[in-house]
Amino acid sequence: MPNGARHASSTQRNQRYGLTRFRRDFGHRRLDSIERPEAHRWSKSVPYSAYRTVREMYADARRDGFVQINPFAQLRIPVPQGRRHIDVLSEEDVERLADKALAVYDEHLGPTVRALILVAGFAGLRPAELAQLDWGDVDLARGLLHVRHATGGTGERKDPKTEAGRRICVLPPAAAKALARLERHEGSQAVFLTPRGRRFNKGSFHRYFSNVRAAYGRPELSLYELRHACVTLLLERGLSPEDAAAQVGHKDGGQLVRRLYGHPDEQRQRERIALAFAEIPSEPVADRSQEPR
Repeated sequence: MPNGARHASSTQRNQRYGLTRFRRDFGHRRLDSIERPEAHRWSKSVPYSAYRTVREMYADARRDGFVQINPFAQLRIPVPQGRRHIDVLSEEDVERLADKALAVYDEHLGPTVRALILVAGFAGLRPAELAQLDWGDVDLARGLLHVRHATGGTGERKDPKTEAGRRICVLPPAAAKALARLERHEGSQAVFLTPRGRRFNKGSFHRYFSNVRAAYGRPELSLYELRHACVTLLLERGLSPEDAAAQVGHKDGGQLVRRLYGHPDEQRQRERIALAFAEIPSEPVADRSQEPR
């Protein structure tokens, strides 16, 4: 990987997996002995992440003079669509989904899971950031959240995914009201705790959210899709991709929002465009039909 790059533990695991597949199939070969046709066949037979890892490895090797060409470059391997095309939740959908938590769980756990869903859907926090949210990070009076930590791959507390990840988010009213109603647990500063008094982790997120999404009728729904709902909500309200990126912790100036996260409704887009022209005072058009030729 490029010198000086800092990758998350999950990214490093994916890279190790990609290189494991490559070593299994080509470990007995010199790097410069692999030609484009076999590189293309191999790349089509493995997950895209494995192909991408090997392509980047060859790019580094070529830059450092170990190979003359990169046989894995420009193979036109289709990029997985992933979350690019999803049935994104609307603002009303997020609220209805969150309310299902009150029907699924008791009077203690229900409000916690409901608030968790609303903060994810309206403030755009990652699951790992939700897990490490403390009451000292919540400013209900000003409607702000301070995102200072996240949960690492092995459950440890760490800095957020990027420098932009450590940020101050706006806390929309629906999420703020849900947090204000939560009971605070003696001996813990954590906002979201399981019935056993532990912070949420990957397993508990999945377990408690699974029952809610099933009751809502979307058993395939990912908790991470709530970030897409947040970004779409911001775009629908007229904010720029740069604004949305700042809220959810992207440091690319809105590029990922434009490419992947935003799913604005086309009908609403047309309505906003029409409204923009309706607000422009029109001047009468001169009737030139009677003018002499």
